[in-house]
Amino acid sequence: VGYFISDNVEVGLGFKSGDDEIDYEYASSNPSGNGEVYLYNNISKSSYRTFSPYLKYYRSNFFVSARLSLNSFTNKYDNAYPVWTGPDINGDYSVIGLDEADYKSTTTTKTTSLKIGYALKYNEKLIFEPSIGVSKIFGEVESENTTTYANGKPPVVSPKTTSPISNATHFSVNLAVSLRLGK
Repeated sequence: VGYFISDNVEVGLGFKSGDDEIDYEYASSNPSGNGEVYLYNNISKSSYRTFSPYLKYYRSNFFVSARLSLNSFTNKYDNAYPVWTGPDINGDYSVIGLDEADYKSTTTTKTTSLKIGYALKYNEKLIFEPSIGVSKIFGEVESENTTTYANGKPPVVSPKTTSPISNATHFSVNLAVSLRLGK
C-alpha cells in the first residue's frame, strides 16, 4: 500500500504473514511382527512475517524504488518416536513411551532493494511497472534442540546456536501491477 506525498514521490509499506501446520501420522509395527501397530503423530509448524517500507520516485514514466524488508521465518518440529520393550511371554513387544525431539529455528533477515523501472499506463487506474533490481540480503539463523527420552534419562538440551547466513546479492527482473485509487 502506497501514498503519493507529492506528484512524483510515493511512500508505502508492504506486509506479508502466514502460518502453516502439518500433522503427520505414522504407524510403527511391533518388532515381533505380531501384536498391534502403534500409531503416533509428528507436527511441523512454520510461520513468517515481513515488513517492507519503501520509497518510489517517478520522473516522466521512469521510476526508482528503494525498499528495506525485515523478515522473520520460524520452523518448529515436534517429533516423537515410539520406544518398544519386550518381548513378553507371548513374544510381543509393547511401547513404553515416546522419545521426543523438538527442534526450532528462526531465520531473521534484512533485505535492501533498489529498482529502476518504467510505468506503463493501461488507463488512469491500472499501471504495469516492469523493472530491474538489485537486492542485498543479510541475517542470521538461531536454532535450538531438546530431546526427551521415554526411559527417564535426563533430557538433552542443546545450547542455542546463532549462525550468520551468507550475505547474498540478487539481481531481478520484476513486473508489478499497480491499482491507483486516488486522482
